[in-house]
Amino acid sequence: MVRTSMDHPWSVIVAAVVICCTLAVYAYNTLGINVDTNDLFSRDAPFLQAEDRFNELFPSEADQILVVIDGPSKAKADQAANQLVARLEPHDQWILSIQQPGGGPFFRRNGLLYLTPEQLAGFIDQLTKAQPILGTLSANPSLVGLLDVVSLIFQGASMGEQGVGQSHAFLNQVATGIESGLAGEPATLDWGALLGSSLGPDVKPRAFVLVHPKLDPHQLMPGKPASDLIRTTARELGLTPENGYRVRLTGSVPLSDEEFATVESGSWTAITLSVVLVTVILALALGSWKLIVASLFTLGMGLLATMGWAAASVGVLNLISIGFTVMFVGIAIDFGIQFCMRLREERYRVDDFQESMVSTTRLLARPLLLAAVATAAGFFSFLPTSYRGVAELGVIAGGGILIAFLLTMTLLPALLSVLQPGPEARPVGFEKLRPLGTWLVNRRKPVLAVFALLSLATLAGLFMLRFDFDPLDLKDPESESMSTLMELAEDPLATPYTLNVLVSGPDQVRPMVERLEALPEVRNVMSIFSFVPEEQERKQEMLQNVGMMMGPAMQPPQQTAPPSAEDIRGAIDSTLAQIRTYLESGQTEEPIRSDAQRLQAALNRLSAVENPDRLQAISAEMTEGFGQAQQMLGEMLQPEQVTVDKLPEDLRSSWIANNGQYRLQVFPSGNPRQPDELVRFVEAVRSVDPQATGMPITIYESSSLVINAFITAAILAAISITILLWLTLRNIGDVARTLTPLFLATLWTLGLSGLIGMELNFANIIGLPLLLGLGVTFPIYLVHAWRRGEGNLIAAPVARAVLFSALTTLASFGSLALSSHPGTSQLGLLLSLALGLLLISTFIFLPPMLGRPPEHPEEVPAAPAAGA
Repeated sequence: MVRTSMDHPWSVIVAAVVICCTLAVYAYNTLGINVDTNDLFSRDAPFLQAEDRFNELFPSEADQILVVIDGPSKAKADQAANQLVARLEPHDQWILSIQQPGGGPFFRRNGLLYLTPEQLAGFIDQLTKAQPILGTLSANPSLVGLLDVVSLIFQGASMGEQGVGQSHAFLNQVATGIESGLAGEPATLDWGALLGSSLGPDVKPRAFVLVHPKLDPHQLMPGKPASDLIRTTARELGLTPENGYRVRLTGSVPLSDEEFATVESGSWTAITLSVVLVTVILALALGSWKLIVASLFTLGMGLLATMGWAAASVGVLNLISIGFTVMFVGIAIDFGIQFCMRLREERYRVDDFQESMVSTTRLLARPLLLAAVATAAGFFSFLPTSYRGVAELGVIAGGGILIAFLLTMTLLPALLSVLQPGPEARPVGFEKLRPLGTWLVNRRKPVLAVFALLSLATLAGLFMLRFDFDPLDLKDPESESMSTLMELAEDPLATPYTLNVLVSGPDQVRPMVERLEALPEVRNVMSIFSFVPEEQERKQEMLQNVGMMMGPAMQPPQQTAPPSAEDIRGAIDSTLAQIRTYLESGQTEEPIRSDAQRLQAALNRLSAVENPDRLQAISAEMTEGFGQAQQMLGEMLQPEQVTVDKLPEDLRSSWIANNGQYRLQVFPSGNPRQPDELVRFVEAVRSVDPQATGMPITIYESSSLVINAFITAAILAAISITILLWLTLRNIGDVARTLTPLFLATLWTLGLSGLIGMELNFANIIGLPLLLGLGVTFPIYLVHAWRRGEGNLIAAPVARAVLFSALTTLASFGSLALSSHPGTSQLGLLLSLALGLLLISTFIFLPPMLGRPPEHPEEVPAAPAAGA
């Protein structure tokens, strides 16, 4: 093969370029990317089949965009959600369905029925105390009316009236509104809270919109069109930070899209850095631009061909296999370094280029082929497992390694024949390290004893090793979707760590709820019947009574002309006088005294405003929304009788399937982000319903599947590599000598990871089988040199080749550690640690373990005769 490439170099070069570029074009036109973490596993697993059945019954639960709207007040956030829904509903090309959890016309009218009788009584008491505000502002809906209410409060406080302290929330909002207006910010008040329509200060000014988007399969980020539509619509509605709003997107679709964006950005950074570092190390290793150009060109053609192989073999890249480019650069360059470094040594020994090439091929044919097949076997060992993400990576990388070997034996010799690198003036090996190599062999027993003690020490780390099986920990915590999700997860009612249980009909809902809620691991269970309020007749009677009592105060405000600047200044002066009277009285108590002092300072600043338009603008902003809140309050006091049949259809479809099955949502009592509590929650719910689905079960089962997959792959890789070594070396002792450094490096990597607290996860655990496939190549080269009679391995040319090959691999994989994607970064860190330890076991441990070379060295196969 090499002779043919040398005899017809240009034909080989042109053929290789045409074939590789054709494969690259094929990949460009056909190769897709799938960033859905749910597709990293074979769907044949029972828990995934149960999940697929659930998604068929409730398709809107599979792909979701949760829009989180934070506004200046709860009322304004709800209003913004209403506007956003109204604007998005017509866009059916990207919006399949849309809901307002806890919002919309239905809940706006009937929301009070969902309170307990005690909560409703508290609301009525709060509304009764707000009657003066309602009455005064109905007559004068402006800042003047607001200040009239403030004056009445301090007048009563000056006379020692009881219950004045309950006006703290109102006074605090008025002061905040004035201060905001003076600062140039929206001077809005939360009228929902002031008029009693909230349950207290803990209610966040937040609303939600749940969108089931239509995904674009032709885009790398399928949910991007729908997400862009939502963001653009929000901006058009003025839902921006400048106006006091913050709109964020989370849910399965934004999480997936943003993760791809992070992976893509990190991949390009890693690829660029990897190529730069590999080029620098090649320059240091080879010292000849002709050798560097030939090696890099062969590497580039190999990468193009591997992309075509990926398109033909798997068709779609996943979050794991997308990293094959960096891995290929790090692994495939090894063949070029080994070939060129051996050629340099032969050029030092023999002046004739053709003879040097033949000699190089005879020396490297067996170890290079063995290294390529062993590495490919390590990757292919994942094929029988259910971890589809890594199995596809194994297919791509395994085939890529064989492609790299083929190009090293064809394209690289052809390029070298054209470039004709010159002879070497000095030996290639590390001659200065010869004393170290001699010392290691002469002191082999003490050196091996030290390594044995270190290996025993690392065994303790194995018991400290932990596996983080939560896939959310592999996402970028700084991304909008992930940071929003983690913020919501702190709320027990909004946590994504819930389970779904299905029952066949409505009669089975209550018994199943009771069985589940009896479990200590379950906090509560929701069903469609959770949206049917209890004691409705009693609550409606309470609301009817308060509506009659409120009387005229519930009438919409009269349409009067806005107050003039003089009217506002007069109201300010009157209120300041009443505040001074209160502060000079002997009736001051906290918190009203602090409210008085704060209002006094704010009103003094407001009275100093000379621009009448600004005064009137602040007045209008402070009472904006009062009429709408009053109208909504009137509707809330007249709810309808709620039954399951009267619930909104989009809500019903989220809880009742078309086949009549009812969905129950089970919430954990503990913290499901703690592995032990998540396992207890899953096992408890499964003891009641083995067919339960949901994120906790996916996490729990995926971790078991991953661990089993890696155990299976490791066993298969070890067996296949051992068989390959035996077929090649035909000596069980040499097979053991080759595998021992790899075994030690794996042990040290796991043990040290446990000692330093580096957890294994779905991403970085990939590094372990990579270490098996890649790590065996370095000992192979040294053992082959030792079998041929090399007595000082550290000083030999093969050591230089192995060292720089390892450094290029380390630089390539180490560049992954700089990725902004946590999973990719952690993979890079673990691989860097593993490769560093592999270098130690190969260069420091292997030479003394091998000792002196055999008395009868292995002979290099003779070169075939010309034309053979």
